Amino acid sequence: MKETILSIFNDYNIVNKIKAITTDNVNSMIRMSELLNINRIPCIAHILHLIVTNTLKFISRNSRLTIDTNSDSESHLQLKSAEIDVLKASLEILKPFFDITCQLSNEKDITLCLVIPIFVSLSKLTTPYSEDNEIKAGLKEMFNNYIHFYQKKYEIFENDYFFIASFLHPKFKKFSAAESDQKKKFVKKVEDFIRIKVRDFRDINNDTNKRSSENQNSIIDSNRFQLSDSSDEENNVEINWRAAKKEMNNYIFEAKFDNAVEFWNLNKYKYPILHEFFVNYAIAPATSSPSERLFSKANYQVWDRRNKISPEKVEAIMFL
Repeated sequence: MKETILSIFNDYNIVNKIKAITTDNVNSMIRMSELLNINRIPCIAHILHLIVTNTLKFISRNSRLTIDTNSDSESHLQLKSAEIDVLKASLEILKPFFDITCQLSNEKDITLCLVIPIFVSLSKLTTPYSEDNEIKAGLKEMFNNYIHFYQKKYEIFENDYFFIASFLHPKFKKFSAAESDQKKKFVKKVEDFIRIKVRDFRDINNDTNKRSSENQNSIIDSNRFQLSDSSDEENNVEINWRAAKKEMNNYIFEAKFDNAVEFWNLNKYKYPILHEFFVNYAIAPATSSPSERLFSKANYQVWDRRNKISPEKVEAIMFL
């Protein structure tokens, strides 16, 4: 399987262009990404589905909504007031999950930038408050427990791609939904990621830092015997990082902009290094919904009522 996938990558000449893949969370997909040595983005819609499903299962196990009746008797199966309260509280808590899932499943906008704001916001929304009644507080606690369980299981706050994607969206760059301590950690993760990866964009960096490099080289040339352990490569990395850091410091003061793709198209010459980071690391989808929709449509191209199409036409239809 690994060889087949790599062969397809080679056919399209995209082996070195794939930075990450988005898959569902079954073990075979996890193993596949490990074999290909490609960063994997877990399907966030699937994780939200697990959170909601398991919470509702827990509720159903601990509540009885059926009334036993004899075959010759009649009973009005009315909900009790406590059960109505549970339903009202559940609907109130589940509404954000529905809205978030709709946003994540959108194929026309980038979605990776939403992951960190989503989990920070859901954690806050499901934290019980003193004014919550007993039922609502209990439901919130259950949702909150499952959110943190799956957040830890799928290493949401350990995945650098989620943080860089949020930072590179003008709407989320300051991580405003997070607490002050969290913000500092998130910004530190972004800085560390950019510092490590900035060397991958040497062509951009060389153009951006041409003057800085010339100044640095003139200093080195003036000292005929350089008695330091630093190499030219190390010096270039530091120069590149300083240029990237300067872009970050200026970018953080940009006004909010709803459309990240449009923003970076307008500012790709103003922030060339950050633009490359956006193109390479911030536009992967946060869910596998688009591919699953495609599989569903493909499933209906050949079926029991449409089975006389030639193999050549089937292949052409599948390609389209």
